[in-house]
Amino acid sequence: MSVLTWKTESHNASESMPVGGHDVGLNVWCEDHQVFAYISRSDFFDENDELLKAGRLRIVFKKSVHFISQSLSTDAGKVTIKLTVDNKPLTIAWFCSVTESAAIVSFSCKQSIAASVTYENWRIHDHELPNDNSRWPCKGFYKFPGKVIKHRDEFVADSTRLSFWHQNKNSAIIDDTVHQQHLDDYRSQAFDYLSGAIFGGLMTSSLFDGCEAGTTSYDGRPAVAYTYSVEITDGASILVLLDHSQAMILDNWEESLTARAQSFDVLQQEKDADKFWHEAAVRSWIHLRSHDNRAQEISENYELFRYMLLCNQAGAFPTKFNGGLFTVDPDLPFVGKSGQEDIDSVQKGDNPGNHLSLKKFDPDFRMWGGIFTSQNQRLVYWPMLAAGDYDAMIPLFELYRRGLPLAMGFVKKLWGHRGAMFAEQLEQFGLSSGSEYGWLNPKTGKRRYGFTDPAELDSPYTRYYFASQIELSYMILRYAEASGRSITKYHELIKQCLLFFYDHYRYIHRITTLSDYDADGKLVIAPSTATESYKNAVNPTEVISGLRATVPLYLKIFNNEIDEEERTEFNKFYQALPELPHRQMQGHDTIAPASYFTDIMNAELPQLYPVFPYEQYGVGRPNLDLARDTWRYGVDSEKQRGKIGWHQDNIFVALLGDADDAANLTYEKLKNSWQRFPAFWGPGYDWLPDHNWGGTGMIGLQKMLVQETDKDVILLPACPKDWEGDVRMSLNNQATITFSFGNGQVKIEDYQSPLGNKRIIYEGGDIHV
Repeated sequence: MSVLTWKTESHNASESMPVGGHDVGLNVWCEDHQVFAYISRSDFFDENDELLKAGRLRIVFKKSVHFISQSLSTDAGKVTIKLTVDNKPLTIAWFCSVTESAAIVSFSCKQSIAASVTYENWRIHDHELPNDNSRWPCKGFYKFPGKVIKHRDEFVADSTRLSFWHQNKNSAIIDDTVHQQHLDDYRSQAFDYLSGAIFGGLMTSSLFDGCEAGTTSYDGRPAVAYTYSVEITDGASILVLLDHSQAMILDNWEESLTARAQSFDVLQQEKDADKFWHEAAVRSWIHLRSHDNRAQEISENYELFRYMLLCNQAGAFPTKFNGGLFTVDPDLPFVGKSGQEDIDSVQKGDNPGNHLSLKKFDPDFRMWGGIFTSQNQRLVYWPMLAAGDYDAMIPLFELYRRGLPLAMGFVKKLWGHRGAMFAEQLEQFGLSSGSEYGWLNPKTGKRRYGFTDPAELDSPYTRYYFASQIELSYMILRYAEASGRSITKYHELIKQCLLFFYDHYRYIHRITTLSDYDADGKLVIAPSTATESYKNAVNPTEVISGLRATVPLYLKIFNNEIDEEERTEFNKFYQALPELPHRQMQGHDTIAPASYFTDIMNAELPQLYPVFPYEQYGVGRPNLDLARDTWRYGVDSEKQRGKIGWHQDNIFVALLGDADDAANLTYEKLKNSWQRFPAFWGPGYDWLPDHNWGGTGMIGLQKMLVQETDKDVILLPACPKDWEGDVRMSLNNQATITFSFGNGQVKIEDYQSPLGNKRIIYEGGDIHV
């Protein structure tokens, strides 16, 4: 499917279609004979670190309207709305530039049509955010004892254009977090994207001739409204340019936007967008068929979600796992809905509670806002490797590279050794979220859970949890191996992420035993945690597995960039890694989550991280039965198995070659959402649309179709025998493979491997070339 079409209007913003490009996303929908769009950009963070929308557009027609259709074409990156207005046909096309931050609305009609175009914004007053779930969109300030003010936006309109912007009043989230974590001496090294930032945009059109300011509302929330009465003509368009700048006075910022608008070529931008989305479509695809239509459904939604991820392929910040660019008014997805498992999950833990309370929040709201949760973010980015969407991975890598100075400063200041420490709940400037580290209670003078060691995070979930930086390093190395691109700029980042584990656990062990290693000459990874689940852990499996996968790959990729001293040290590091722990479960030998732990808090499965992401066990690899038995018998609680959100069960079973379970679980991931747009899954544990939900679905489907070892490309290792389809995917070492399959036959349409061919294996039948 490259085109999704609706034949009826939507009920509200939750029934919108996504469209985007570069770093901009729109939610577009028709409601009550009006056309709406929310506008987002991936770096519009205010002084509290809340990701704000740029505003909302509304098009209202002066005569009677008949809705015909609304369509999204992923091959063109465009949403097209067809109407008749006073019996006159009108087509409205929405698309975004792929070379700069801009949204374009273009019109096609045979006769002029009277309408109004309104820009709306709900941030019209400064207001204090109470110290409760109102601060979830700026999670770093959750439980912060001081005042947190969400500031209003500013607007200037004339007859042909409207400027709208937010100018950050301070950088308190950085200042307070740096001070909280005892790093005032390192404040100047913090990556600061907030201080003095002006972000917003310019809306203009040749149709505009006079503006009227007023007020409006949507879903009961008041907003300012700037309305232009227009006569829509064929070929006319509306341009919305977006920008984020620092160290620039407002007049110069507006002048810069004006100059961009004057040189903006809508027709050329449309051609560039068509070219970009066409190239994405032919770079990689998965088109599947089955008698029960499940295969069609999941491959269609795979395509829709991949499209959503590519809308932020050039962003200054990663696509957020908790909604990306496409959140809407928080209560609307739940209107008239009840009883679904994923809705119920909103009410768990510290989440905002019963969905009816979401009515009080504005359209900027999302749970876990501001921060980047590493275990969730990775699931958005792993599927880009097999899709060949390498450019889109860069925003994630840059988040960590820019945060390296503070991550190293934290280690140096509080432990005195080498390395960088990136916390699980990561602020954009490289430190742990203030709410996870723990704000001091003004009454007690203590952090929330009372820890006094400044080197410890306060949250019991993320305390001693450093493993995500290993996986981030492994992902960057895998990116280099797959794409053939240089990652020299990330060398120091990866080196410091890995050296932390070598230095830190020798340092800790030396304090208590006067020795760097245990009696066998091995590192002791303790105190630690296996994911957020297995607490007070010793030698957690995800850490050992991750280091065993990543250190050799580091030496391979950077072979020509490191000297003999570093090579010797990293080889010594590798030799000191303990073996993966095992345990007997239900009479079977299984991989243990850690060699020792005391409690289980959460629902992850670190004992299967050697399967994914590190792929040390799986089809075509040694000891497959050990990994399979770990899946079958090595789980401590059924709540560790799941289909919503970030649960990775579908990936595990695909890599273990279980076609039936892989198909069933991947279908649960990628089947049509209960929202109108099929790829708006969630909220799961996070928010809606849940991007780590879609990411796990994509990864699982990819692994059902193609897996790879050092010597082999394995086709259809976990695919039902009654499925058929056409696939093109990227492989390791700059290779690609295109094949079709069905009825026990595989036909290789194309196999390009510039660094040497591997053996292609299909155990389910015959291969034809």
